[in-house]
Amino acid sequence: MIRTRSRAATLIACEQRYRVIRITRADPPSLEQRSRENTFLKAIRDGGFMAVLETDGLVAGNGPFTVDCNDLRIEEKSILGVLGRSGSGKSTVIETIVGLHHPRKGRILIDGGQLHDRVSQIGFVPQSSALWEYLSVLENLRTFGRIYGVNRRELERRIGVILKRLDLEGHERKRINQLSGGMRRRADFAAGLIHMPQILVLDEPFTGLDPELRSFLWDFLKEITQAGSAIMIASHMIEDIERHATHFALVADQNVHMIGRRELRAIFNREGGL
Repeated sequence: MIRTRSRAATLIACEQRYRVIRITRADPPSLEQRSRENTFLKAIRDGGFMAVLETDGLVAGNGPFTVDCNDLRIEEKSILGVLGRSGSGKSTVIETIVGLHHPRKGRILIDGGQLHDRVSQIGFVPQSSALWEYLSVLENLRTFGRIYGVNRRELERRIGVILKRLDLEGHERKRINQLSGGMRRRADFAAGLIHMPQILVLDEPFTGLDPELRSFLWDFLKEITQAGSAIMIASHMIEDIERHATHFALVADQNVHMIGRRELRAIFNREGGL
């Protein structure tokens, strides 16, 4: 047990170091908010204003490889699909947007304010799970909620709502390493949403999942946007992105290009995918 706690403390310090420094503690929910119906959509709406993310002269990248992201913009109630070949820089862009890396230059703005003041309004589901293997689903969600400063009573309410919506009820006391791959991915989604962010960013979230679970998670993401939140999702699954996303960005030649559906289809028809 001591070993597990030490590992968890180390991971929090390392993986969340940018977030912990810059995070803004959530205000306790009002009496009116607590009395509202505990549905998932209302839980998302209770999070605050609807954010729009845009960049100003942004260049992402830590080493010699950089990506110009000046054209990037995420609208509220939208799903931005970010496409690109392996090694094009999709993950570099994603990790800069969520605050894991400092921009080489430029700014990231959320509803007009700079990222370092509003990083808690972003949720992140990374390509590789960030959950602690030897902690239960419930322990993981409580840990992430506390990192984001969510009030304890409100945190328990949110956990109940999210577990129910993601069909994880009855599995919350299982350790992460006891879950199937699909359940583990749903737990990743739950952790990314526990603080009810206005923008949810996902890096290759559907890799290795069967079509039924992919469809379930896409429906879930669309439900989030109905509440006013925005989603940014990096994926190589061009058919899924074309079918479900509302806006598109292509990472190529060290640039992010905002493209339309017609351009996306032309790329698919010409190259058969990415």
